[in-house]
Amino acid sequence: MQLNWAAGRSQSDSRLLTYDDIKDLSDAERCVAWNEIIANANGYCFRNAGLRGYFNHKCSWYSPNSSADAGGGLSGDDVRMKNVTFLQENTDEWYRYNLLLD
Repeated sequence: MQLNWAAGRSQSDSRLLTYDDIKDLSDAERCVAWNEIIANANGYCFRNAGLRGYFNHKCSWYSPNSSADAGGGLSGDDVRMKNVTFLQENTDEWYRYNLLLD
């Protein structure tokens, strides 16, 4: 899977996403999108093999950080954390735990 999220990622740290921003994304793409915000924030090392492989092999900007936390070091007031929460709330729960990527 190749996610066309570059434009969204560049805006996800400066403005709140809306449903119009994500309505055409599949649940798998939404899952990758929120994890991309966290990975971009602090280099979170993913336990999920699919996400780990995706970021290691398809995202040249990604630099894993073994001391990074799952929240990306983001506070609840941070626009990026609000976007993570928004994406999670608009994604089928199955994808939160079972995402496998090619």
